[in-house]
This record gives sequence, structure tokens and C-alpha cells, in this order.
Amino acid sequence: QRETFSSRLNKKLAEAGKSVGGAGVAKPTLRAPNPRGSGGGSKGDDPTKRILDNELKTLENARKQEEDILRSRNRMLDLYNGENLISTQAYFEGKRAAQSASVSSQIALYDQEIAALQKYQSSAKKATDRETAQGKINDLLEKKVRLTREAGETAIEWGFKERKAMEDLSRQINSVNAEVLELTGNLGAAARIRVDDQFGDLTKRLTAEGDSAGLAQVNRLKEL
Repeated sequence: QRETFSSRLNKKLAEAGKSVGGAGVAKPTLRAPNPRGSGGGSKGDDPTKRILDNELKTLENARKQEEDILRSRNRMLDLYNGENLISTQAYFEGKRAAQSASVSSQIALYDQEIAALQKYQSSAKKATDRETAQGKINDLLEKKVRLTREAGETAIEWGFKERKAMEDLSRQINSVNAEVLELTGNLGAAARIRVDDQFGDLTKRLTAEGDSAGLAQVNRLKEL
């Protein structure tokens, strides 16, 4: 008797059931993830680079902290000066001292970063790693130069601002003196003080421009 297709199919299913019936369904094996990645972690995993990155990050955070400290000190100095609680000289001396301390600390931290990169660079096996380290070194050197340049520019700016503040104070004192002279009847002396204050900036500008004729006119006005 010829075996039908359905008979053969039922036989196959029965045989398959016997093969798995005793053992049951096999459970999948769970593997813990490899923290070093699929490559096993032994190749291309450079612990010295991770140590370098951590060190550079720590030094960078220290530099940011120095910048925050400088901003805080300047903010307090501005507050006290705005309330006229310190002298003009003390105000600008405080700003210069704060900036000098901050710049010195930041430069020292930049030098530590550069030294760490140079140490890593000297032992790095890959040319690409050495080039990357050199790029970071060049960037830090440029930042050092910029920090020093900007500090010098700020110091010059503060010098002009301090002189301007002292001149403004002198004008206020002269105004008081002129008031006293006027009240005591010395109108001529009071007028000369006011003319000096009124044309002080013009005199500076004419001097800078080399305008001798203009200066002569101002001096003639003062003598009238």
C-alpha cells in the first residue's frame, strides 16, 4: 500500500515530538555584556589615554574655577566701589591684584596640561595619537599667549579708567571750591576754576591734535 503525503507528514511530526518531548524547550543562554566592547577590550584599549583625559579634565575644571574666582572678586570690588566704600586707588589696586593672581594660577595650570600631554606624547605608539596630542599642546600654548595679551590690555585699560576716575573726582572737588569762592564773593577765582574744568577735555584733545591756535584761544579765554 502506497503511503500518502498526510501519513508521511504525521510521522515526521511524531518523530519531532519525541526528540524534544523529554528535554523540553531549551532556554537561551544569557551572556553578560562585555564592558570593553565586542572586541574583547584587549586590543586598542589604552588606559594611559583615559588617565590623560581625566587629568586634563581636572586641570581644565581648575582653570574654570580660577576664572569664576576672578569674576567674583571683581564683582565684589565693583559693588564696594559703586557704594563709595573704598577709595579709587584701592579699587583699581584690588582689580590688578586679583587679575595678577588669577593669570598666574591659570598659566601654571596650562603648563601642567602641556606637561601631561608631552609625557603622553613621548610614550604614545600611534602616530595619530602623537599628532592629536601635539594639536592640543599647540592650542594650549595659543591660549596662554592670549591670556597674557588680554591681561596686559586690561591693565592698560584700567590705567586709563583710574586716571579718568581721579580727574572726575578732582572736578567735583573744584566745583565745591568754586561754590565756596562764589559764596564768599571771590567771583573771578571761581570763574577760572569753572573754565579750567569746562575746557579740560578740549585742552587735551587740542594738545593731542597739535592745534596750537586752538590752545591759544582756550588760554586767552581763561585769562579774561
